[in-house]
Amino acid sequence: MTQSLIPTSTSDIQTVAQNLAQSGYFKDAQDATKAFVKVLAGAELGLPAFQSMSGIHIVQGKPVLGSGLIASIIKRSGRYNYKVVEHTAEVCRLDFYENGELIGTSEMTMKEAKAANMNMEWNRDKNAWQEKATWKNYPKNMLFNRAISNGAKWHCPDIFGGPIYSEGEIEEREPVQDVTAEVVHEAKPVARQAYERPEPAEVPTKPAPATGKKAVADQSKVVDAYMKDISNANDDTSFDWLESAIGQDGQIPDQARQLLIKGSIDRRIQHHVHDLDSVNVIKKRIVGWAKLLGQDTTADLLKDLIEAAGNLGIKYENKQFYIPEPAEAVTDAA
Repeated sequence: MTQSLIPTSTSDIQTVAQNLAQSGYFKDAQDATKAFVKVLAGAELGLPAFQSMSGIHIVQGKPVLGSGLIASIIKRSGRYNYKVVEHTAEVCRLDFYENGELIGTSEMTMKEAKAANMNMEWNRDKNAWQEKATWKNYPKNMLFNRAISNGAKWHCPDIFGGPIYSEGEIEEREPVQDVTAEVVHEAKPVARQAYERPEPAEVPTKPAPATGKKAVADQSKVVDAYMKDISNANDDTSFDWLESAIGQDGQIPDQARQLLIKGSIDRRIQHHVHDLDSVNVIKKRIVGWAKLLGQDTTADLLKDLIEAAGNLGIKYENKQFYIPEPAEAVTDAA
């Protein structure tokens, strides 16, 4: 790559962006302002302007990169690399390396994708969910997209300067259907949108007044659907989304907020505690909850969490969660 092709000053970026926008070749950036944002995002990643315009899309204020572009940035970093261990229509597994040493794995399976409804979209004309054409026709490509994007977030985020996303992770579309609940201490109902949620139940035009428990149940469905996608659970921006989905202070009782957050942590530990990378993610999550809810509330949550983990057969000793090895069966001597 020729470094001279990468704009380095604001004036250079403005000039290049204006010329590229006026070319008419980029349908998603036909004005200079949008082109400027794309070229600027690419320059921060060390990309030339044309590659930024063709490979980066800004969706809801977040950079969405093609999986090939993510892969090339990782490989040309000189520090990180990845190798394809397994790649079929059912699973994509990538090993990630730092300076030649294995540092972790990123795996996405079709089973996980279907469980999180990644392969589904809402058909307004048919008023029903349907499988996305890309997932139906190019399953290997879509699994690689998620595996490389997750691996970049987990194992080499420093070369991207923050969270990055691959095609399909963020959908710029109107809400399919709102989950509406009347909340405590508020006169107006609060509407929240789930990310790639399962098919919603019908919501009446004028919903009947909901009790506090009903509001919690509705919001819990939204959070559960969102947290099924492991990429959401590992993404720091999920804190903002969850806070919005659960409700700001005063909208839903603090106790309900705590229960929802505890539930998401419980599921995380139940399914991923055996994975060292996931344990590190749990640690980051707990720090995030402390910032969101306060130290005392988080401490109470962790006490409940340890008890819940014990009920699942997970041990907690020396500030570490682990799954004990099964005891060997004792047989009587013949």
